[in-house]
Amino acid sequence: MKYHSLTIHCASLCLDVMSSPSFWGYTESDILAFRDEVVSQIKARLATEMPTSELIEPFATAVINTLINAHLRRIKIPPTLLIDMIQQHFDEFDSYQNQRGFCLSEYDSRRF
Repeated sequence: MKYHSLTIHCASLCLDVMSSPSFWGYTESDILAFRDEVVSQIKARLATEMPTSELIEPFATAVINTLINAHLRRIKIPPTLLIDMIQQHFDEFDSYQNQRGFCLSEYDSRRF
């Protein structure tokens, strides 16, 4: 599987949050409240790497969904699985956009 460059960044965000001892004490509402910070972090990354902001929504959603999933299941997600989950979410969104005539992945030549 090829990974979007933001997939790695978002996985790192998830790992940072999940490694905090307070993560397991958060509520689902607390995690949802992280969205603005997640969006801010993604915007900062996009400003240095890519000219498009269409990537913010799918990646922010992937991060929040991943955090909620881990929290509700009370599991630590291995980094490789975490990366795959985030990339899959993006690929599904990209496929949907492609069906509508707009492919987000074409904006990023930094898949590796």
